[in-house]
Amino acid sequence: MITSLVPTQLKRLLAQKDGINWLKIFDLIWVGGAAISGETAEQCIQEKIKLAPCYGTTETAAMVTSLKPKEFLMGFENVGEILPDTKIRINAQGLIEIKSARIGIEIIDSSKTENFKNKNGWWQTGDLGKINQVNNSLYLNFLGRSDNAFNSGGEIVFPEVIETRLNDFIMKENIPINKFNIEKVSDKLWGNKIKIIVEFRELANNKNIEISLNLLKQFSQSWPKHEKPEEWVVKNKNNSTEKINYKFIK
Repeated sequence: MITSLVPTQLKRLLAQKDGINWLKIFDLIWVGGAAISGETAEQCIQEKIKLAPCYGTTETAAMVTSLKPKEFLMGFENVGEILPDTKIRINAQGLIEIKSARIGIEIIDSSKTENFKNKNGWWQTGDLGKINQVNNSLYLNFLGRSDNAFNSGGEIVFPEVIETRLNDFIMKENIPINKFNIEKVSDKLWGNKIKIIVEFRELANNKNIEISLNLLKQFSQSWPKHEKPEEWVVKNKNNSTEKINYKFIK
């Protein structure tokens, strides 16, 4: 019995007795998309749930490392052994580089494609890592992102993409905002969520702010779940921030 999960799904199952019992029927559960927390790992070890944390990306057509369930239950804290069809190295910047026949290509438009790999067959990820040797085998430690992107519920959030989207909307709707900042906030279930701190123009009154926040809320409803703001925070004239508690903000 085999299945695969992202950490958000795993945490939801671990919160229920029936979920724990369901997890226990599997001989192997691949977990990817994001790192699992120490608290989640400890609970799974105590319950003897056979997790297999792994590392991979869309570009590599699934995982390129995987930890054996017995190694997870022994307390190994990494994302597993490098798979036989893959080579992994860490470059001078600490970034994970991958060489594999499974690395895909990028479709630029209907008539153009581009290889992710360089001329030597290596693809550089945006992730930081470390390779350790254990019993003559090579294991990968995932250390985090090298840029300001972050994981939310097994999906990668790119703040620059949200920033461009918001800027275009603010200009189109003539919303009286001077500037805004996108920040990540820790979330027990999702790992991370985002909040957006906005600074309105000095002439904007409370009614302008309320109308503007409603527009932003409606606009963000169509965004993917992992990109939806957890909260909107308004920077006031005293240069401090306050959470706006209008019922429509969430």
